[in-house]
Amino acid sequence: MRSTSLALLTLALTACAPSGDDPASRLTFHAPETGEYRLGYLEPPWELVSASGTSALLRIPSNLMLATGLDAGEGKYDLSVTVEPGAAEARIEQELRMAAARGEEVSAGPRVVSLAGGVVGREILTQRSDPIARSFRIVVAPVSGGRVLRLAFGATPSLDTAEIDAMIAQVEIGPTP
Repeated sequence: MRSTSLALLTLALTACAPSGDDPASRLTFHAPETGEYRLGYLEPPWELVSASGTSALLRIPSNLMLATGLDAGEGKYDLSVTVEPGAAEARIEQELRMAAARGEEVSAGPRVVSLAGGVVGREILTQRSDPIARSFRIVVAPVSGGRVLRLAFGATPSLDTAEIDAMIAQVEIGPTP
């Protein structure tokens, strides 16, 4: 599974890298000072919108944002990263209940997901159609101290893609250097 994840990351990054470049060399990394995780992303198209403590918000701007230069709400892709209390299995069950309460339909999961270093987490994929179609992918993985790393993707296109799989597969759980 790990070799498949690395192959997907390489494939996803190669599509964006100039010829002859090592795709991994193009990653920008974000890690909180406390070192619970290390997240790599391609900048561009991803941009770090904000970071505070163990939380971060990354985005690929929507066409409206790009055309107007304004923060017009949700991006084409958004990723909210947080460290929260709980165990992965219990948190994914909570995520299922919250998705149902928001009127989202579960399209996949809960299912196992692998992060860097052999860390195993859980994920669900959901979607809503009102007020506009939007897909969601929530990943939770254990970190130290009875907490989880929560990756909450939101996008107008599907999030069940090789590129998002590769982004998740390279997330390192701390302590990170």
